[in-house]
Amino acid sequence: MIPAATTAPDAHSFATSRRPNVLKTAQAKWFRQPLPGCATANASGGRQAPAGAIGWVPRTTVSLVVFDHGSATMQPDLTNRVAVVTGGSSGIGRATALLLAQHGARVFVGDLELRRQNEENFSRLGIRQRACDVRDAAQVRALIETAVKEGGGLNILVSNAGVDLPKSLLEVTEDEWDRCVDTNVKGSFLLCQQALPHLRAAGRGAVVFTASNAGLLPRAHDPVYSTSKAAVVALARALALAHAGDKIRFNSVCPGPVCNTGMMEAGLATKGERAAAEQSFIDASPMARAMGRMITPEEVAEAILYLVSDAAALVTGTAIRIDGGKSLGVPPQT
Repeated sequence: MIPAATTAPDAHSFATSRRPNVLKTAQAKWFRQPLPGCATANASGGRQAPAGAIGWVPRTTVSLVVFDHGSATMQPDLTNRVAVVTGGSSGIGRATALLLAQHGARVFVGDLELRRQNEENFSRLGIRQRACDVRDAAQVRALIETAVKEGGGLNILVSNAGVDLPKSLLEVTEDEWDRCVDTNVKGSFLLCQQALPHLRAAGRGAVVFTASNAGLLPRAHDPVYSTSKAAVVALARALALAHAGDKIRFNSVCPGPVCNTGMMEAGLATKGERAAAEQSFIDASPMARAMGRMITPEEVAEAILYLVSDAAALVTGTAIRIDGGKSLGVPPQT
């Protein structure tokens, strides 16, 4: 176990990180905070800190170097960048907001329902919350303007708010169509429309849409949802072409099945026995079935982190599948 430090460590020889085997290569500003299961490391190798330990955490102006099996990779540094994340109170959005903030970004969360259980972690990382219905242009404008005014600009937009609609076409009402398409597609449109002038003003920017593998492989049981997510993927590609000259990148992530999200919990609630229902989702994805689990929100957040970072400076118009091969086709029968 690692004792709690009382003085800031030397940045050249010691650093804290979300991963083991990390060496900080430049000076950093340090502050003490709880380390919930973080790994800490120094030049002699990585060790695991106990959950809840107090330690020194860097806010750096350069990237961390991660040594993994003899190779070195750079961890994204989002210091001084301002990010807006919608649907950020739970699931993929919450995991993304936390991860971006952990990498130095000033994060502003918008969500239809703000959750009190997030207040402690969000406050610790400086994440600010605002109620926002992405279908409402005035609320979207207020969210973006708040981030620009309080954060000092805008560099990153993660359009993550979304709803599903697992009904056949003949069962869908007009109101249900409007709710699904307006949230998933119109919401992304409104956010981009409000964010673009500020991203241009910053000189460059990154936008990520949370789409779905349903946007890549149509599904018979939820055709309206599939259509809305296919539109989101198409929107990302069209805007990537339109704004490459502005140095603004647009990409989408296409996850599923993802555990611990409001959408998944709602889906499981409509099924019979929970364990069997969970297994049916896992079995639909060949890699998830092989691993014996669903994708986690944190894994999707890692892909979003990559897409908004400088490591993806020339990645635009892409749709990253995070679905364990579910959208590839028919897997071998076992």
